Amino acid sequence: MGPLVLGRRWWSLTPRRDVGHDPDYRFSFANERTFLAWIRTALALVGGGLVVAQLLPDLSPGWARQALGALLVFLGLALAATSVVRWARNEDAMRNDLPLPPPKLPVFMAVGVGVVSAVAVFLLVFGGAR
Repeated sequence: MGPLVLGRRWWSLTPRRDVGHDPDYRFSFANERTFLAWIRTALALVGGGLVVAQLLPDLSPGWARQALGALLVFLGLALAATSVVRWARNEDAMRNDLPLPPPKLPVFMAVGVGVVSAVAVFLLVFGGAR
């Protein structure tokens, strides 16, 4: 038995086509565009994390650059994983004429970016560059 997400296996997160009805295609396309925007943001976070870890001047303490880069990469990974779940939940809700689930992703992103920013400010002010 594999891991379950939303009561389904993770590889079957695509909305079920055998239940409900086809929603207005404009809403499905809007949901897909939003999902793709979250994926672009996730890719930017991963890319930014790699740039920080590889190209930022050394910070004191020595592990700070890698830690900051790893935080950004982890945030990108978490965003990519949660955005596909959000897309599937929204699509399922539209197919079954249910209210859309409350959005948690923007709060998650705001907290994550806030934590990364606070760590960066702390390291720049109190750690300094070598």
